[in-house]
Amino acid sequence: MLPHAAKCIYKINPKVKIIILLRNPVDRAYSHYHHEVRAGNGDLTFKEAIEKEPERLKNEFKKMYNTPDYYSFNLQHSSYLERGKYINQLKIWYKFFPENQILTLKSDDFYKEPEIITNKVFKFLGLPYQPSKTVNNKFIKYNVGEYQSMDNVIREYLFKYFEPYNSKLYEFLGKNLRWEESPTKRMFFHII
Repeated sequence: MLPHAAKCIYKINPKVKIIILLRNPVDRAYSHYHHEVRAGNGDLTFKEAIEKEPERLKNEFKKMYNTPDYYSFNLQHSSYLERGKYINQLKIWYKFFPENQILTLKSDDFYKEPEIITNKVFKFLGLPYQPSKTVNNKFIKYNVGEYQSMDNVIREYLFKYFEPYNSKLYEFLGKNLRWEESPTKRMFFHII
């Protein structure tokens, strides 16, 4: 989300390896909303929050582009939809870093097969395999939030909202992440 981050990192270390974990943008938005409510940064319903987002973010990107050290509270805490437009963010990173320095993963794959995905990360980083630490053969989950399932009308609206961005992302990455096929879940894991 920070427009100058990729350029700054490139100046510091142009050989750095970048790992990007992408989550279904519909679930990410809802998780982000609940995280902000728990933190005391929101008193609107989810529907109200996404309706007010364009107003809250108006001119924030312009301020950030013009003033690299500008901090936007609204962009940090109220960008439920904007952050899910991954294609806009990825293009910036790929502008500075070659494809072989960027590993893009789908968070659902990590949740389903953490050992396999972790191994993929080790390989990408050129590190030897390290068995993951588990408790009773289960991975420990951090930063977990529980909340009610999203209203189906809002969920459908958001799938349609993100469809053009997801299509561009799938084309850019050369693979379909199949978020439109993801089942509704009661518990979501919070990764922002």
